Amino acid sequence: NIADYYSGSSSLSRIEDDNDLQNIKTNEEIVQLLLDYYNNISSEDGTYVVFDNEIEDRGSELLVLVRYQWSDEEIEKYEEVGAFPGANILVCGVMINKLTGEAEDDYGHTWKLW
Repeated sequence: NIADYYSGSSSLSRIEDDNDLQNIKTNEEIVQLLLDYYNNISSEDGTYVVFDNEIEDRGSELLVLVRYQWSDEEIEKYEEVGAFPGANILVCGVMINKLTGEAEDDYGHTWKLW
């Protein structure tokens, strides 16, 4: 359950005016921007993914768990040395302010998605 994973409150800005709600992106757009961010900064061959059941809409914020899927090439390298990489490895949780695009991960890193 995603609520069990992350029950703390975020330090991100809150929406203070209901008129600001018109500027909010859809959850699907936000998740795609988040995936684009992670996949663009990665030097690995695998892919960062998000599963629908690991997205929690908290009104003005969206909590998303980000996972990593190994590429076939990465898996082959590990298997050649007798190791077996896990599937869909949890990377972190990311809290995103749906109005401002401000994101904060479990490690305290913050950035703007838009």
